[in-house]
Amino acid sequence: MVVWRRAERGRARARLPVRVLARVGAAAGLAAALAVTASTAAAGNSTTTFAVTAFVSPLCTIAATNLSFGAYDPLLANAAAALDATATVSVACTMGTAGRVILNAGDHSSDGVRAMAMGSAYLHYQIYVDPGRIEAWPPRGGTTVVGKGLTRPPQRLTLYGRIFPGQVVPAGRYSDTVRATVDF
Repeated sequence: MVVWRRAERGRARARLPVRVLARVGAAAGLAAALAVTASTAAAGNSTTTFAVTAFVSPLCTIAATNLSFGAYDPLLANAAAALDATATVSVACTMGTAGRVILNAGDHSSDGVRAMAMGSAYLHYQIYVDPGRIEAWPPRGGTTVVGKGLTRPPQRLTLYGRIFPGQVVPAGRYSDTVRATVDF
């Protein structure tokens, strides 16, 4: 049902439904409230800044494979020929970090000569930096590596081992422990 309202005296006699008048009044009230809110919100503001920081530590990690020579035959094959083997040292450093790889002389070295032991018997060997096995890896020498970051694989250094020929030793299992360290 539509309710009609008469125009006031002295004015044109247009008639508008009350529902239309109510909607116009509500829209005008909403517009006024928004104008007040907008002027209040724009009255002022405050800004600040803050720092965002992080520290990437210089870091290197090191891992190594075993230097396993297999069987040494002092009577025939290795009476005159050396027995060779290789191992790998893997080093990863944070980008730009320089690390120096150092191998100690092992647990059974004597006078700079590396040795594997079985009780009181020794089987002498050496670790070299080159495949021709000419330049021995000195016990406190080392090789410097510079970190390329974690997006690259670790740097791999090949260790070239050699058991000297013609050693007269008793049969058995010989071993040594060499510590590989990366200083950074």
